[in-house]
This record gives sequence, structure tokens and C-alpha cells, in this order.
Amino acid sequence: MSVDMRQRIALRDQFRDRLCDAALERDRRDFWTIGPDGDRELGWMAYERLVMLEAVNAELRSRGLPDAEPDEVWRIERSAGGHCDYADKYALRLAFLVERAQQEAQAAG
Repeated sequence: MSVDMRQRIALRDQFRDRLCDAALERDRRDFWTIGPDGDRELGWMAYERLVMLEAVNAELRSRGLPDAEPDEVWRIERSAGGHCDYADKYALRLAFLVERAQQEAQAAG
């Protein structure tokens, strides 16, 4: 199955914009909490991950697909962490997650 690169880039941009909007609220979430791995993390990190999970699931639902698991989004976020192009990597990998779910659903018939 061929992937329309324009659609992929548009979805990446949509996710990146949502992440950047969430990042504007970091100063309101400057406290410690417990992350999904049991370690302490800043509240804004947990908030941004939740925002991105909601964005991905909204996109999946719009396509008639089931929600992503929170662990999938956490794994993707962790894999992008530490990179100078974190927001782009995170958003693009979330777009890949949506594409993969769409392809799997189409293959299943």
C-alpha cells in the first residue's frame, strides 16, 4: 500500500502543532509527579504525553479505528526524547502509528 506523503506530513504537522500548543502551558505544570515507568517526572511531561495520546486517539477515531494504547504513545515519546528535533520526531512517529493502524485495519479486511 502506498502512503501519500502529503497526508503524512500534514498529520505530522497537526501533531507537532498540538504538542507545541501543549508546551505553552509548561509553566503551569512545573511540579513533580510519577511517570508511567514509576520514576519521577515533571507534570508538564505527563500533560504533554496525555495531550498527544488524546490527539492520536481523536485521529484514529475519525478513521473508525480503535484507540492507541497509552504505552504505545509513551514508547514513541521516549524514543524521540533527547533529540534536537524531538517535536518533529515525536509527531512523525505518531503519524506512523496512525498509518500502521490504518494499514492493519485495511489488511484485516
